[in-house]
Amino acid sequence: MGRYIFWRKIVILIFVITQATSLFADVYRRNPEDYFIQNQTKPLSLQGIDHPRTVKYLNKYGQGEGLEWVKRALKRAEPLLPFIQEEVEKNGIPPEVTYLPVIESAYRSIATSHAGAAGLWQFIPSTGTLFGLTINEWIDQRRDFYQATLSAMKTLKYNYAHTGDWLLALSAYNAGLGRIQRIIKENNSNDYWHLADIGALPIETRDYIPKLLAVSYIASHKMKYQIQPNWNTETNWTPIEVTKAIDLRILSEKSGASYKELKSLNSELSFHITPPIVKTYFLKVPKSYSSKINELLQNSTEMIPFNVYRIKSGDTLSEIADYYDITLGMLYQYNTGLNPRRLQLGQKILIPNLKDKPTYTGVIKSFASYKEVPGATYTVKAGDSLWSISQSRGISIEELRKINNLNTTNVIKIGWKLKVP
Repeated sequence: MGRYIFWRKIVILIFVITQATSLFADVYRRNPEDYFIQNQTKPLSLQGIDHPRTVKYLNKYGQGEGLEWVKRALKRAEPLLPFIQEEVEKNGIPPEVTYLPVIESAYRSIATSHAGAAGLWQFIPSTGTLFGLTINEWIDQRRDFYQATLSAMKTLKYNYAHTGDWLLALSAYNAGLGRIQRIIKENNSNDYWHLADIGALPIETRDYIPKLLAVSYIASHKMKYQIQPNWNTETNWTPIEVTKAIDLRILSEKSGASYKELKSLNSELSFHITPPIVKTYFLKVPKSYSSKINELLQNSTEMIPFNVYRIKSGDTLSEIADYYDITLGMLYQYNTGLNPRRLQLGQKILIPNLKDKPTYTGVIKSFASYKEVPGATYTVKAGDSLWSISQSRGISIEELRKINNLNTTNVIKIGWKLKVP
C-alpha cells in the first residue's frame, strides 16, 4: 500500500512537471526572443539602479498603488511600444528612454501639464516648434505620438551632443539644456549623481532619473512584478501620407474603420478634420483598414464638409468666421486670394463647416442702429462667442469689438465682462 502511494505521487509530480514544461514551451515558441525581452532583464545601460533615490522609487512603483499605476501606463503603451522601441534603438539611445513617457505623461497622448507641456513626451510649445512640431489652430503635433516621438529622439540626441552623457542629456530634457550646462560649469562636474547628491540640480531633476530607472527596471522584469507580458511585437497602426484635408467622420463611414479609433490615433487634431496641406501630413490608421483607406483617398474627392456662402451687403469675413467658430486664417487657407477689402456681392467663399452649423444668414442690425447704454455689461459664459453675443444684442461683431477694444486675434474667456447695449 505504501509503495502504491509513493508511485502515485511520482506519477502526479511527473504530470505537473510535464504540463508546466509544455506551457513554457508554448509561450517560448511564440517568439523566443520576445519571451526573454518581456520576462527577463533587458540590457539596461544607464547607471544608478542601486542609488538610494532609485531604490526609493523601486519601492514606490514596485508594489501597491504605485505598481498598479505603472501597470496601467504600460498597458496604454502597448500599441506604441514596438514603434518607440524601434526609434530608440535606431537612434542609438539608451533603451530606458522607451519608458520615459511613463514618467512624463503616463503614456497619454492627450496629457497636458500645468506648465503648458503637452503630449506623450510633454513638449512645451517653444521646444516642440524648435524640433519640428507644428502647433496652430488645426493641429498640435505635441499630441501626435508619431511625430512627437521623432522630435523627442532629435531633442535627446541634441542634448547628448552638448553634454556627452545620457544622464545629463535626460536631465536637460527635464530642466532645459542651458540650465544643465550652467550647473555643470558652476560645479566643474559632469557626473549626474554627484550633482544630484550635492543638491546642484533642481529638485524635480534629482528625482527624474531615479524614477526613470525604477520604471525601466520594473518594465524589464515583468515576471518578478507579475505584469502581463505583451506578446504583440508589431504595431497595429500605420501612417499614411495625405495630400488633402479629410473629415475623420466621413473617412470612418466610407472605410468602416472606427471613428473613435481614428480620433484616438490622431489626437493632435483640434477638430475631426485634418489640416489643409501646406506640408507633409501623416494620418495614422488601423493597419487592417490601411488598404481600404488608401484606395478611398486616391479615388474619393468629397472627404470634408463645406458650406458655400455668397457674400451679401454688410457682410464681413470676421463675422462669418466667428459664426462658424473658425479663424480668419482658416478662411484664407481655403479661399486663395481672398481679400477682405475687395469683397463683392454674390462672391462665393468656401467655408469648412467644422461644427455642423446651419448656413450663415448675415447680421441682424447695422452699425447705425447701435446705441451704447452706459454701464451695461455682459458676463461671458461657457459656449459663448462674439458672434452669439453680438446677435443676441442686435449689433455686429465689429461694433462689439470696437466698444470693448478687442482686435480680431483676441479670444474671449469665461468670466470676462463685455460692454453691451
